[in-house]
Amino acid sequence: MRLLKDLIKNNSTVWVYCESEDTQVQFLQQAESEGFLALNGQKPTELFHQHLYGINDDMTMGYLSNMIWFFTFQTGKDEHVRIDYEKYLADEEDYICHDTKLKRVRFSDWNKLSYATLDSTEFDKQCTTFIEGQTLEEYQAYIYRFLMESPWHYTPEQAVKRMEEESDYISKCYSEKVPIVDCAVDVGYTCG
Repeated sequence: MRLLKDLIKNNSTVWVYCESEDTQVQFLQQAESEGFLALNGQKPTELFHQHLYGINDDMTMGYLSNMIWFFTFQTGKDEHVRIDYEKYLADEEDYICHDTKLKRVRFSDWNKLSYATLDSTEFDKQCTTFIEGQTLEEYQAYIYRFLMESPWHYTPEQAVKRMEEESDYISKCYSEKVPIVDCAVDVGYTCG
């Protein structure tokens, strides 16, 4: 089995893409077994699951933001090594990511996604339970819609800003299968 430590022998930082939930779990378990720790001292298996991580040659690791990941592909000027963990694990030769499978989601996409498929009654049902098979983008889209239809009446720009501020929390809620309404209330609630 290929080791993560081998990736950082000649690179100070390597970015890792984990497509599926199973791959994410496997990556975190391997990172922990090899002695990596999160920047805040947490064990990797205590981190929530997401698609993107970075590992460093000092045996630390952490989350990698979608924005940075997409930006590096757009500019073509970034020199970070970016790997597809599933391919790396399967001993495939071409495990370097030359493009991204992730889709960049903008608020207009969230708007289309949340309003195109669900009328208000169906939307209310969707929000009260976690729907198996729902993507993170769909989850975000429904939180976005909830913020605009809730008593707070966020504008699209305000909803996006609030969601950006709470993106780690939203990802955690998604990975823990928290119903949309419970996550959205926490995201939308602000004091003062």
